[in-house]
Amino acid sequence: SNGDRWQHGRQLCNLSFTSLIKSNYLDANFGELIKTAIYPGVDEQCSAGYYYARDDIKWLGFAFMYGVLYGAEDDSVPDRDNKEYHRFMDLNNLLFDKFLKSRIINMIPLPRTRQYIQNNYDPRIKSMEGMTELIKKWEKQTRIQRQKLSDDDTYFNRIQEHINNGEITYDQCCVDVMTLVAAGLHVTLSSAEIGLYHAALFPDIQERVYKELDAHYQKYGGFDMRKLNELHVFRAFIYESLRYGAPVRHTLERNIMKNGYKIGKYNIPKGATMYGMTYTMHRDPKNFERPNEFYLEHFMTEKDGNFRFNLNKNFVIFGIGKRNCIGQTLAIKELFCILTHLLHRYKFIIPKQEKDNWQIPESFFPANTPKLPLIVERR
Repeated sequence: SNGDRWQHGRQLCNLSFTSLIKSNYLDANFGELIKTAIYPGVDEQCSAGYYYARDDIKWLGFAFMYGVLYGAEDDSVPDRDNKEYHRFMDLNNLLFDKFLKSRIINMIPLPRTRQYIQNNYDPRIKSMEGMTELIKKWEKQTRIQRQKLSDDDTYFNRIQEHINNGEITYDQCCVDVMTLVAAGLHVTLSSAEIGLYHAALFPDIQERVYKELDAHYQKYGGFDMRKLNELHVFRAFIYESLRYGAPVRHTLERNIMKNGYKIGKYNIPKGATMYGMTYTMHRDPKNFERPNEFYLEHFMTEKDGNFRFNLNKNFVIFGIGKRNCIGQTLAIKELFCILTHLLHRYKFIIPKQEKDNWQIPESFFPANTPKLPLIVERR
């Protein structure tokens, strides 16, 4: 997407996805899904050996995105034994695992040759085509199942009005969905996994987060997204985990299309490719007081002995400007929904026998990124 088409489609996507943030699905349905599909399995792992969180998180992220797109009532979300679920996630892993090969193809200077090779050999193209087919298939299935329902809390229901008005086509809508799904399923889920690792790595901070969540749960009888602004320590934990863990180390590349482009004192030639090095920015002492430490106060301010969440202006993992991450709001809410439930119900501990070898991977993009063992205890 580019030009007017990109700008208008982006506005429609933002409108439809942002309006879902306060939906009943995010509050109630996803919480119930975790209780019925995740809690029993994790409860069995309590004090029963090593626990590897990735498979649970992977399915939770898929269920979250599926529910946002189609709704999650009537047991409609494919379970973890579903073949289509596994195919979808395998395609998503391929999309990121072969990133280097795709970048080499992008370096081919002849446009027609590059386009031909991309269409026939670029694993990202094949992955996205396969995922889009499943997205369309599931949309048709759920539309038939829900034709008698008036549920407005799904992306496809909200975007349908714009399709009917001719503002966007159905195919364009599915393409825009892919820009959110790919990152939402891989980068966001890696961030959730890293968040659990940070909780285990910094037990004192994990206890601070738990105490705040427990007070919230007792007050409202569960996690209430509408009262999220009261969770200062938890939100600081999420953002500091993203900064310190660096699930992505730079923004998407941008190609300079004309001469005369200048940043500061530097002239950028036409044809150059640029990245925003978010990892470097987040480890700069000019931007963060203790850049090499996990320090919640990077995202909190103190007043009269009380700490309040404060989003650090130097936090740029989602990029800045008009081309920032279109799905950042949804990604943050996904992290909130997954980690509130897990960190409130369970305590995560690094196994004593593994401490010497227990190290969070620098990158979660390769499909063979190692899983780290945890001990999980029921609160």
